[in-house]
Amino acid sequence: MAEKRIYYRGQGKIFAYTRKLVSGVYQPDVGIWLGNAPDFALTMNVTKVEHRESYSGQNLVDVSYITEKTASLTATLEEFSAFNLGLCLNGSTTAVAAATAKSVTYTELEAGRTYLFGGDINVKNVSIEDSSSVALTLDTDYTLDAERGSFTMLTDQAGGGTAEYDTDGYDLTALFTQPDAEWWVRFEGKNMLDNGAPTVADFFKVKFDPAQNLGLISAEIAQFQIAASPLADETQPASGPLGQFGSIKIVRSA
Repeated sequence: MAEKRIYYRGQGKIFAYTRKLVSGVYQPDVGIWLGNAPDFALTMNVTKVEHRESYSGQNLVDVSYITEKTASLTATLEEFSAFNLGLCLNGSTTAVAAATAKSVTYTELEAGRTYLFGGDINVKNVSIEDSSSVALTLDTDYTLDAERGSFTMLTDQAGGGTAEYDTDGYDLTALFTQPDAEWWVRFEGKNMLDNGAPTVADFFKVKFDPAQNLGLISAEIAQFQIAASPLADETQPASGPLGQFGSIKIVRSA
């Protein structure tokens, strides 16, 4: 019987799990699926030192040894979720609560200029008054983009004015505010060239880099280009079957 040839074309899901200590060894705790990912790849590198002999006249390499081992993960994400934004921006996401009767004062309101509601978005019940507390008229004195939290003046109000509004709340993700978090990354895949046989990869201790690219304007679906570094998890036994970086498990179809 001829030997079955196994090739691989993968699809699957990428998860980021928080980690918890169980009997002195880190294990995955709570996981979040990162959404559709058109690609996901592991790259491994070693740094080697080579010694060349100096007696044969040919400078042959007679000793080679490894001084460093590194690995990296790269992925393209398409899920524009608060969690993914936090990963890609190395930031933390806060749910800004709905609020009422907020107020912003402007020293001058100039026709043709656009102003913000103190940085809030998703505003409603907007009232804008001039410096004499006379209400300005929507679409006569100003236009309003309530969802994005801005208004553009159509008339000059040299004395400025005041805007009062409510907000329905929104998600806010700040850049570079996330602590140096460590994640357990898990890939749950299938080999499309082997009847969808399962492939599972676990990386025990992973730190994400900021997004290499986040397309905020694009003709196609926006994508996050991200990279991460699998690190050695010293709570895992070095001599164990899983090693200290991670493992790949494969089931062969019948």
